[in-house]
Amino acid sequence: MKKKDIIKIIKNKRFIVSAIAIIVIIVCAFVIYYKLTVHVDYFSEEDLADTGVSYSSPNEPGVIKIDIEGAVKKPGLKVIKGNDPRLDDAIKQAKGMTRYADSSQINLAMRITDGMKIVVPYLGQELIIEGRAVGKSSEFVGKVNVNTATFEELQQIPGIGPSYAKRIIEYRNAFGPFRGPEDLLDIKGIGKKKLASMKENLAF
Repeated sequence: MKKKDIIKIIKNKRFIVSAIAIIVIIVCAFVIYYKLTVHVDYFSEEDLADTGVSYSSPNEPGVIKIDIEGAVKKPGLKVIKGNDPRLDDAIKQAKGMTRYADSSQINLAMRITDGMKIVVPYLGQELIIEGRAVGKSSEFVGKVNVNTATFEELQQIPGIGPSYAKRIIEYRNAFGPFRGPEDLLDIKGIGKKKLASMKENLAF
């Protein structure tokens, strides 16, 4: 074989190797680009937990908004995170009560729900929830979450006494959480008229 032919073969091999290398580089670049630009939505929350990326749904559960006014240091609209928000959480978001607040009326453990308006009373005033006064002799006028309320908390719902509270808890334990007010019709003794009278005080 002539020297010229050998040189030609070597040049052709170099061209082929170079071409293959360029193709490999292009493919690798495409794969890296795709991985960097893929949306987080394609991953599960478990996958994101492994990678350290946080995930937040636009309708994130466990987030409520309440309006707290009155004897607090920073009144106004507050966003509270947590699966079991209490009045204590709302007051903390408002930077605490002022020195003139009547703390004797405040039950810090009271559950709160989305959309509530709470007015922390000054001395000589009454606690207001949902825009109505809650005096010592008046009925509770806030909302009670039927799926999470305790035996005592269920009895804060107008018309619900110890026997009904017990039936609600027994039903909840046997069949799971209530999906809405109509499910309470399955409780013995609760009819449409009774349900209508307490519907505004129910949360799910």
